[in-house]
Amino acid sequence: MPCGVLAWIALPASERGLLTDAPLPLNMMLTAVEVLFIFVEVRLAYGLAKRFRGNLRTEGSTAEALRLSMPPSRS
Repeated sequence: MPCGVLAWIALPASERGLLTDAPLPLNMMLTAVEVLFIFVEVRLAYGLAKRFRGNLRTEGSTAEALRLSMPPSRS
């Protein structure tokens, strides 16, 4: 199922069968990579929410708590 969704989003209509008809090891590898990406995104979102709630308790201002919760920019 995840490979089908990836194929529907990422590939043009003429090549959507490319990933859905892929061999099982390739489908398993792509699924593992998708699960890894989802895990990392959930951890980042959870960390942001945790920092935001902690900053909201100390600051009291939603805007200031959100500003402090964001990681510093790398520019």
